[in-house]
Amino acid sequence: MKNEICTMTIEEYKKLSPVIKLNNCFVVNIDGEKVNNKITLFETLMTEFSLPDINGWDSASDWMTDLGWIKAKNFQLNIHNFSSFLENDMESKRIFMEMLSEDVLPFWEKEVLTTVVEGETKGFDVYCLD
Repeated sequence: MKNEICTMTIEEYKKLSPVIKLNNCFVVNIDGEKVNNKITLFETLMTEFSLPDINGWDSASDWMTDLGWIKAKNFQLNIHNFSSFLENDMESKRIFMEMLSEDVLPFWEKEVLTTVVEGETKGFDVYCLD
């Protein structure tokens, strides 16, 4: 299983949508037009993933590599209106996307097997949609 970040149009996504709907998949949809700074991003992640708190990038990464309370085999994060997502805070956008690609996706792809007792790999795909 290869976890990845894909950038595509909403039309392309709709064509793929039946194919990428995975069995037992936890899907989160974020409207990029409503997330314009890191505080709003943290609040959105806390709500959508039922995270107890996020007080910075380290805790965001820690919680996104836990998610043990979500009983799903796969995760899918769809960021709609990606060009508007964090457009007033490009540094946060860079950090968030880097966190996903360097920490979260690799963790669920294989690192969970060596860092969590009885850890299981999970699919985690991110769709950046415009």
